[in-house]
Amino acid sequence: MGLKPSTTKCHLVRAILESVAFRNRQLYDTMQRETSIRISKIRADGGVSNNTFVMQMTADLFGQAIDKPKHTDMSALGAAFLAGLAVASSEDVPMRTLLPPAFVPREPLRNYPDDLAVSGNFAMPQQTTEGVWSTKEELKKLRHQEVLYEPQRKIKDYEVSMSAWELALQRCSNWYNDS
Repeated sequence: MGLKPSTTKCHLVRAILESVAFRNRQLYDTMQRETSIRISKIRADGGVSNNTFVMQMTADLFGQAIDKPKHTDMSALGAAFLAGLAVASSEDVPMRTLLPPAFVPREPLRNYPDDLAVSGNFAMPQQTTEGVWSTKEELKKLRHQEVLYEPQRKIKDYEVSMSAWELALQRCSNWYNDS
């Protein structure tokens, strides 16, 4: 497995982070091989996207830029966006209670249209006859890039490490049996 008496916690952490990037490369290769979908833009979200080491190494392994948004918890946010597109207002549920305040920054009061109410530091829409957002284009405007990870190293720089990782995976793949 490559463990020695001199192996430290730092070595193990780096190996774990590298394995995430190597696995990303495996998944990327599988998608390229098994689908006819051309990947022209890569966006990352979720907790691991906050790790600059993993993101930079993944960009290097893909040979392609990776866009990380400002808000990385996209699963919950995506569900909220879809619900906001689908929901119609009713007198029971004012739209301003459904809108995540972090996505509507407060502007100076004089710039507020008549259909906005001010609550704390955020502007919130008053009740309307539509959902929170009426189009996907409105939602696309809410996504803001925080970092663009550009490839800095060649894939060849990682070939030895990735081959060793794949060999280690093969060696430990049959450690557990169902019987």
